[in-house]
Amino acid sequence: MPTGSDDMEDLDRPATKRDLFELQAATKRDFLELATKADLRALEAATKDDIRALGAATKDDLRALEAATKDDLRILQAATKDDLRALQAATKDDLRAFEAATKDDLSALRALDAARQRDLRGFEEKVNARFDELHRHFDVAIESFKTEFASLYDWTLATTSSVGQRVTRLETDHGRRLLGLETRVTRLEKRRK
Repeated sequence: MPTGSDDMEDLDRPATKRDLFELQAATKRDFLELATKADLRALEAATKDDIRALGAATKDDLRALEAATKDDLRILQAATKDDLRALQAATKDDLRAFEAATKDDLSALRALDAARQRDLRGFEEKVNARFDELHRHFDVAIESFKTEFASLYDWTLATTSSVGQRVTRLETDHGRRLLGLETRVTRLEKRRK
């Protein structure tokens, strides 16, 4: 009988006696592993007994557990109240200490703030004094500039009006000189001819 996928390639091949014996032995082994009616009856009886025993034990266990739990809760409640009282006292002490430290910190901060205010006022006064000094310096510089500009304007005005006269005079003088030179050159040319 084919047992693997490789043996099933030829499905039309007839089964041999050996294959049938192997199949019968394998089937017997599989049936032996299955539970029998007797096994099932024994299991059913054992299960009912176990359930009855478990029911009785569970009721007793629950009564004992209930009593133990009530006692544990009473002890835990007493311990918790004591713990809460101790914690409340410790918390109050911590809060008082924190309040005192905070007040000290606030007074130190106020003192520091007052010192900074004094420093800022001193700095502001220094800046204002420096600003006034710069203001006076620029006032003097502007006044000096105005004076020098007025002098420059007067010089420019005097120079430009006199330049026109000088240019006219130079042109006239230059023209006379040039005319005189041309006249001399012309006479000399006449003499040479």
